[in-house]
Amino acid sequence: RIQQVQEELGLLVRRSPDATLLALTHLAAEENQLYSATHSLFVCAICALAAHEVLKWPQELQQSMMLAALTMNISITDLQDRLATQAFPLSDAQQLAVKSHAQDSADLLKAAGVLDPVWLGAIACHHRQEAGQLTGRPPIDQVARLIHRADVFAARLSHRVSRAPLPSLAAMKAAYLDEDSKVDEAGASIIRVLGIHHPGALVKLATDEIA
Repeated sequence: RIQQVQEELGLLVRRSPDATLLALTHLAAEENQLYSATHSLFVCAICALAAHEVLKWPQELQQSMMLAALTMNISITDLQDRLATQAFPLSDAQQLAVKSHAQDSADLLKAAGVLDPVWLGAIACHHRQEAGQLTGRPPIDQVARLIHRADVFAARLSHRVSRAPLPSLAAMKAAYLDEDSKVDEAGASIIRVLGIHHPGALVKLATDEIA
């Protein structure tokens, strides 16, 4: 079922990338009832475009990356949905679940029969990738880093009860610069494929109108 979603989203991204990004950007900014699923779809679409158009990864690696992006938070899907509508700080139990979710998600998928080492490995380490260039890293680390930067970008464009979506340029900057405030290769690939004003981004016109 996950592979079917991946194939359908991949087809949409290839056929109508702008329309797909527009729809997912709008959902991220407006929808907080199904945050986890919407966020994963958004991250997956961004990664698919960057991997295909800029990084030129092999098709097999692109597929593993998309599957990982779709399921990176599968162990905390319900929790993510609750947190998007939660106005108070995380409890100790919630913090623990969030902290361990990467490995928990990989373990859950492995128990369900997933064997792809890149899919599982990228999920397990997508929150503990060090800053630096993608070139020269193992495939698992490259996939994990791209997912991480897209995750950062998409999260800042998402609506939460506790805060409004950040402006597009702020989200772009967060993805473009790494933890050392240097240009991040994975983040830069995202900016190159989306553009400064990506489909669905709100912009202020010279007439002071919002478009």
